[in-house]
Amino acid sequence: MIDGSERIRVTLYDRRELWAEVIGSDLDTDLALLKVEADELLASAVFGDSDSLQIGDWLLAIGNPFGLRSTVTAGILSARGRSIDALRGEARIESFLQTDAAVNPGSSGGALVNDRGELIGINTAILSESGRHEGFNFAIPGNLAKRVLSDLKNYGEVRRATLGVYVQTVNDAQARTAGMQRAKGVILKRLIAGEAAMRSGLEVGDILLSIDGISVQSAQQMQEVLSRYEPGASVRLAYWRAKRNRSVRVTLGGNEPAQRAKLVGDDMHNFNLSPEVEQ
Repeated sequence: MIDGSERIRVTLYDRRELWAEVIGSDLDTDLALLKVEADELLASAVFGDSDSLQIGDWLLAIGNPFGLRSTVTAGILSARGRSIDALRGEARIESFLQTDAAVNPGSSGGALVNDRGELIGINTAILSESGRHEGFNFAIPGNLAKRVLSDLKNYGEVRRATLGVYVQTVNDAQARTAGMQRAKGVILKRLIAGEAAMRSGLEVGDILLSIDGISVQSAQQMQEVLSRYEPGASVRLAYWRAKRNRSVRVTLGGNEPAQRAKLVGDDMHNFNLSPEVEQ
């Protein structure tokens, strides 16, 4: 939304307009941090815990669809960890919250809040054949947004931790072969020499189940969880090998392009998105 902009003005709820400075942006999450100067202290949103959301929880989406300022719509959390191939970054992180709150062109960047008014997501895209609301709204999880914005504020860029692996979401056949009762986690398909996963003793074929106790049920979700950590962070990985649960502590690597975690196989789903979403 800020690409190509030379000067940016922010319009507040009370119609005041303020000039904004771009502190930093992150193409992989489609987020930017802006700074405005005001004569008085401005009210700010409070982040909630997006990890605590449950399917069916009520949510409110706030935006400016079709120029209708500060429109509020309601819906429920339909799913977590959705990927719709909507972002453009080389190492895009798509583990969206999906809701059925009515969101239309003009709502991108608006708040998604819980029933306590806490910010738990940022509306990003819709899935639609008509270009209008059809019940599929996707938002960046608040916990991910909080981490990205903190890095942009402190460093002017995002410092993202990596494992140095190529992974694929575990399917039923792979789970049976590994001796699991049901499909869960992500299977390591390739390890990058000298990076965190290989240094910790992980092997090709291991199935990663959680990172610091946060369940990992898809390749996209693994990307999102890893993005919360800085390079050099120490985390405990739970994984499955030789028909039993194991764990290991790993020091995460940095976010050089060659070190990023990669998806393998048909994990990124392509949908017929509207021109408004594609832009």
